[in-house]
Amino acid sequence: SSIRIDDSQSKRGRLSHMGRRRKPQASENSFWISIGDVMSVLLLLFILMVSVAFLQIGASNYTQKKIFEELRKELKEKQIIVEIDEASGSIQIQDEILFRRDDETLKHAGEIFLSNFFPVLRSVIQKVDAMEDEIVAIEIIGYTSERKGYYTSFTSKMMSLSLNRASNVWYYLWETWPDEETRAFLSKVKVSGYGNMKATSIEDLPRDRKVVFQIHFKGVLEKMANYLGM
Repeated sequence: SSIRIDDSQSKRGRLSHMGRRRKPQASENSFWISIGDVMSVLLLLFILMVSVAFLQIGASNYTQKKIFEELRKELKEKQIIVEIDEASGSIQIQDEILFRRDDETLKHAGEIFLSNFFPVLRSVIQKVDAMEDEIVAIEIIGYTSERKGYYTSFTSKMMSLSLNRASNVWYYLWETWPDEETRAFLSKVKVSGYGNMKATSIEDLPRDRKVVFQIHFKGVLEKMANYLGM
């Protein structure tokens, strides 16, 4: 009889011990469930933030498109001929409009052209809402023709010619519009010269001789970082 009692007590002891062993397992499961819930919430928040960022990027792309539509419209009304490439953000002026061949001094006709063109460009950029926030920089770039290989003396001459032409365009704008607002705008404009480095032919092609107003917009990654607060 005493043996049975001991045996039953032993069984109860084992059951009680097994019950106590299960508790840590239940506690561990609760811990991992809590972590899973937190990760799910964080993932949903991230997806929401990215979705909002893409909507904002779509709006900024619309703003960029709007500036070129407005620019084309106003330039057409004033009968100003330029070549616009929305994909690259470039506004191309053939050099014969501004300069004589192998010369870096602005022609009188070039001065008249810039006097008509620049106010339109500036007013459109300032008029379109949020456009100034979308622009990283504006650059005036000079190019020359005749890709005769990379002979040091010729390439150096072309680099100097293209840079001086771009610089003279900027300097003319600076001297012509001395008001504070325009000079604040021009202080953000950079000047570059590529010489004949991007000429398409070894021949002297007029289309390779040009001055370009290049508008640099924020890239997708930069926009994403801005909207996500990174």
